[in-house]
Amino acid sequence: DLRNFVTLVARIGQILVIILLFQFYPPSLLHVSLGALAAGILAYLGDYALWKKLLPVLKVNLRAFKQDRFRALMHTSIWMVIYQVGFMLFLNTDMVVANQTLTLSVAGMFGALVVVPKNLHILSRAVGGVWGPSFLSKYSQSDYQGLNQIVQYSLKIISFSLALPIGLLSGFAGPFLRLWLGTEYEALAGIFTLMISHLAVNLVSAPFFNVQVSYNKLAFPALVNLVTGITHFILALVLSRQMGILGIVLAGALLQSVKNWII
Repeated sequence: DLRNFVTLVARIGQILVIILLFQFYPPSLLHVSLGALAAGILAYLGDYALWKKLLPVLKVNLRAFKQDRFRALMHTSIWMVIYQVGFMLFLNTDMVVANQTLTLSVAGMFGALVVVPKNLHILSRAVGGVWGPSFLSKYSQSDYQGLNQIVQYSLKIISFSLALPIGLLSGFAGPFLRLWLGTEYEALAGIFTLMISHLAVNLVSAPFFNVQVSYNKLAFPALVNLVTGITHFILALVLSRQMGILGIVLAGALLQSVKNWII
C-alpha cells in the first residue's frame, strides 16, 4: 500500500511539473521529459524514505554479498527485464506504428483513444500487484492451498473492478467520446469499443505475474511476452497499411489474447 502511495505521488508530481512548465514556458516535449524525470526522483525519494522508516536496521554491506545468491537473483532479474520489455512492446508501440503508417490527423485521433486502454493496463497491474506479498508469504510457507484461494479471490476482485468500467465505456462509447473529445470523435466509437472490450478478459491475468515470481518460473512467460510483443509490432505495422486504425487495434486484441491463452 505504501509503495502504491509513492507511485501515486510520483505520478501526480509528474503531471504538476508538466502543467507548471506549460503555464510559464511555450509547450515543448522537453517539459514532458522533465516531468518524467521529476516522477523518477520522487519515486526514488519515496522508496528511500520507506526504507529508512520500515527497515532502519538494514545496512548495505559489500562484504555480505554471496555470489550464489547474487547469481540466483540476477537470473530472476534478467527474466523480469525480458518480461517487462515484452509488456512495453504491447503497451507503447501502437503510436509508433500509427505515426509511421497513418496520416497526422488520424494518428492524433488514435493517440487520444489509446490513453484509455493504456490506463486500464496500468490500473490492472496496480490492483494485481496488491496481492504480491500475500502470494510470496503463502509460497514461502508451502501453503499451496492458501495460495490457490488468494489467487481465486484476487481474480474475482480484479474481474469485478474492471468489468463495470469497461462495460460502461463499451456500451456508451459514442456519448463518452462526444463528451470527452468532441463530436468528430464519435465516429470512432466502434474502434474504441474494440480497443477496450477484450481487456475485460485479458487484464484479469494480471495477478498471475506475482504467482510466477513466487515460483521463480519466469523464463517461459517472459519469452512468450517478448515474442508476442515483437509479433504484435510487426502485425500492427502490416495490418495498419491495409486497414488503418482497425489493423492496429485488431493486432493488439489478437496478440494479447493469444499471449494470455498460451501463458
